[in-house]
Amino acid sequence: MKFRGPAKKGFTLIELLVVIGIIGVLAAILLPTLQSAREKARTSKCQSNLHQIGVALLAYTTDFQGLLPHEDDKDPPNSCWYYLVDPYLETRGLEDAEINEVKLCPGVAKSKESRAESYRMNSKLELSDEPFRDTGTISRGAATVCIFDGVTGPDATLKFKGRAKTPDQKGDGDFSKRHHGGGNILFLDWHVKWYSKDHVDSDSMKNDGQGEIIWNPDGSTDSDT
Repeated sequence: MKFRGPAKKGFTLIELLVVIGIIGVLAAILLPTLQSAREKARTSKCQSNLHQIGVALLAYTTDFQGLLPHEDDKDPPNSCWYYLVDPYLETRGLEDAEINEVKLCPGVAKSKESRAESYRMNSKLELSDEPFRDTGTISRGAATVCIFDGVTGPDATLKFKGRAKTPDQKGDGDFSKRHHGGGNILFLDWHVKWYSKDHVDSDSMKNDGQGEIIWNPDGSTDSDT
């Protein structure tokens, strides 16, 4: 005679529902934490990118008597900062693909056509009569914006310059809030710091050239170009 062991018992519907409920609660707890950690990593990588761009721009200005490059596409072509930092990033041992990634904020989707404008140069650094700004003439370099996290447009018509909204500027500003409601700024003493968009907008609207974050180093409020 064969003896059979005890019959195997499966999960009841109630037990399955309890397990599913527990998994759902754990997911609700963990997902925001994971998303926050991922965004912190992106913010940190963005700051590293801007630091490397700052080192490249410092080397550039050293080679060109303290003069900054153009803040946007000019004549001749490829004469703006976005292209002219490449040789200085290359001397730091970066390959072409790595150089391209340094110039792109990790917080912008790779599929976005206008991803290349995720970093912009402060448009008030360029002068109409002397387009190449001499960094030696800027008294508050530690507060003057050089490169910042910029908003990206809806298409591939790229702009490599911009600034936050100030009293004299029409329309919306160009400072992004993709990193925890704010963005990173590279200043002209080459340090990088994160600011909330609310803080940047508020400070920039107080008095252009006199606040904690300076867009127009001349302190005037003429129209943006």
